[in-house]
Amino acid sequence: MTTVPLPLDQVETGPPIPTSKFAVWLFLATEVMFFGAFIGAYIVLRAGSPAWPDPAEVLSPLIGTINTVVLLGSSVTVVLAHAAASRKDMAKAKTYILFTIILGLAFLAVKAFEYNGKFSHGIWPSGPATLPGHEHYLPGMNIFASCYFTLTGFHALHMVGGIIVWFYLLFRPLRPEHERTVELTGLYWHFVDLVWIFLFPLFYLLPNPPA
Repeated sequence: MTTVPLPLDQVETGPPIPTSKFAVWLFLATEVMFFGAFIGAYIVLRAGSPAWPDPAEVLSPLIGTINTVVLLGSSVTVVLAHAAASRKDMAKAKTYILFTIILGLAFLAVKAFEYNGKFSHGIWPSGPATLPGHEHYLPGMNIFASCYFTLTGFHALHMVGGIIVWFYLLFRPLRPEHERTVELTGLYWHFVDLVWIFLFPLFYLLPNPPA
């Protein structure tokens, strides 16, 4: 019995997307599980707590809104950077990358200002139970602050990672063949922005249920 080999263009060699993009999607899938686990734990802790501080008592919805607008703006500049790279206009792509970096740094600056305000009022991870609604907990059981700093801290670290990559693209010679690099970095950036879209209402807007 003889076998006839298939032409190379008919052989299934992998997923029908570029390997680099497939790898980024796999990485983002692990990130979804990472943040999903922490967000799920926060929801369970909040739902099971006999008392929980009201968001307006410990956080500023205005600051959260400002940071949300800043991140949404950075997503727009990322889209524009990829569009420019697709047109092989790498100079304009670098301009939009610079705007993305500026907006990302602005987000981190606002977050640092917010953290400083919390520290100055004695609110820190595993700090004394001084938050309204947490007076009955033992010292070191400040659950709200621990959840807040853990989730927003990990999010900020992911922002830093994205900004480092954008800086790398900004200062290296950017050629038309780097379009996919801009696209994949943009995918990561959009994911980080999406995580904040979940964190913002959870920490800043969601009211406590009536007693």
